[in-house]
Amino acid sequence: MDPVTTTPDEIKLLDDTQIGDLRSKIAERAEELKESDAVADIEELELLGDLGEALDNEAGHRYQEAADRADRRQKAMDRLAPPADPDAVDPEDAPVDPEAVDPDVDPEIPGEPAVDPAPEDAPIVAGDQAPVPVAASLSPSAKATLAALNKRQRTTKPPEAPKPDEYSSVFVATAHAGGKTPEGTVLTGIEQMADVIAKKRLGFKNIPDGAKEFLSIATAEKPGTGLILSHDAMENFHVIQEVREAGGVNGGGALVASGPLCAPPTPMYDFFRVAEAQNPVEQGLAVLQAPRGGVRFIVPPDYTTAAGAIGIEGVDYDISDPDDPEDKPCLHADCAAIDEEFVGAISQCVTFGNLQYKTFAEQVAAFLEDVAVAFASRKEGFYLDYIDGKSTNVTGIEVGYGFWRTHLYNLDLAAVGYRKRRGMKRGARLTVIEPDWALDAAKTDMVNDQSLGLNFASIPDSAVTDAYRQRGLDVIWANDSATGRAQKFNGAQNAGALNKYPGTIQSYIFAPGTFVRLDGGSLDVGLVRDSVLNKTNDLQLFMEEWIGAAMLGLESVRLHHTVCPSGGSPAAATLYACA
Repeated sequence: MDPVTTTPDEIKLLDDTQIGDLRSKIAERAEELKESDAVADIEELELLGDLGEALDNEAGHRYQEAADRADRRQKAMDRLAPPADPDAVDPEDAPVDPEAVDPDVDPEIPGEPAVDPAPEDAPIVAGDQAPVPVAASLSPSAKATLAALNKRQRTTKPPEAPKPDEYSSVFVATAHAGGKTPEGTVLTGIEQMADVIAKKRLGFKNIPDGAKEFLSIATAEKPGTGLILSHDAMENFHVIQEVREAGGVNGGGALVASGPLCAPPTPMYDFFRVAEAQNPVEQGLAVLQAPRGGVRFIVPPDYTTAAGAIGIEGVDYDISDPDDPEDKPCLHADCAAIDEEFVGAISQCVTFGNLQYKTFAEQVAAFLEDVAVAFASRKEGFYLDYIDGKSTNVTGIEVGYGFWRTHLYNLDLAAVGYRKRRGMKRGARLTVIEPDWALDAAKTDMVNDQSLGLNFASIPDSAVTDAYRQRGLDVIWANDSATGRAQKFNGAQNAGALNKYPGTIQSYIFAPGTFVRLDGGSLDVGLVRDSVLNKTNDLQLFMEEWIGAAMLGLESVRLHHTVCPSGGSPAAATLYACA
């Protein structure tokens, strides 16, 4: 048998039919080994004995539980029974009709208690053993043997549900049955099904007014011949094998093709999709509400313009000295400049035929999701275009390394210079917007390193983002790019050479809060019908948002340099020549 590891709790997962089938298989295997003197076979017989005893114990335990349930049910019914008629005659005192006595049945022996029949839902205990407590555990070898037997049972033929007769229906519990009635359990009668429904209802919490929920507790299946092919390849194999061994479906010989396919194939209405709406730039910018359609704001001054207010003189300074007629410097504070920005409308509108909208919900949903992807991309492009137009374009320095080290070198220079120009502390946080593929290009460049590349084969994304964080840079990975900035893989992949990374990269570097997005609210019209659309039997779904952007800060830098994730490095310099 296959050495499969399992747990003793697997016995509890078997239903009564499976326990009976497994007990029969144990008996068959024991019959095969009873004449053998081999040590291995004797050990297997001992294991089979342990498993048989464990199965009998479990069956006995279930028998006792079923008997207890039947006793509780009977007591409850007795309490609900109407009071007895005092004039009624006790059945024991009633005269006995000699003709009503079955001559083949022995009368009850006086003094001996009558034996109640087993409850209908009690499992049948294999063998003649009386019910005993369930075994607490099994040995590792017994566990492996039990798993092997279970595996043999699962791979030979699935257990058949009890069938009252060829033309009656069988109720099978669904996943909503819950409790101690797992999915697939055969409900032997209406009474058992009613009990499952009642227990499910007791498990409900308070249901709010007006709410309605439908739960399928059981399904009725019409038993057939059992020779049904499904999506399970192993099960189909055994079905076909059974037909072949029986001499065909009707006992007429070998299994042959039944003829041409006449039925139309099953149509599929689902749409395959992978695109998702992405708006990292929109989410990364601070929001400024613009309920009036725009904002007016103060243009921030450059701190260096205040340098004229500062003076320094020595102790010998004398204002009355004719040779030094100038006073101490004093700078006049002029009114600050005022700027303003306005919101604009970005809309989406889709037209569907009335019948198409009503009968093909899958296409409606799929197309609206595509519109949502394009809508998010267009908004991202709007924000990036604004940032690009307000940024100072600078070209990075090519230092002879691959992309990643060259990129870090230029980011360091740009960040340090920005902080110094704006009087910020060393290490003050800056925001960087970059295309998200830069993260992959950095990892590719590290893998391509001649000497250390294999060390970076499994490098996570966090190793790249940590390099930004350690430099005081909070990066926003953009899925889109500004107009005219080749930062996206927009071209189709044609036959031939694989598309490469874009040849250049643009990074936007600015102090947090420099750019904000304006939110003027949204106008969601929803479903539109009018006389024009009615003439063409169409409907429209229309929506627009009022968005904008404003630069509240002083400066933004657009860093541009080439992308070459080659892992290359300049030739090593000779610092000391040995004699």
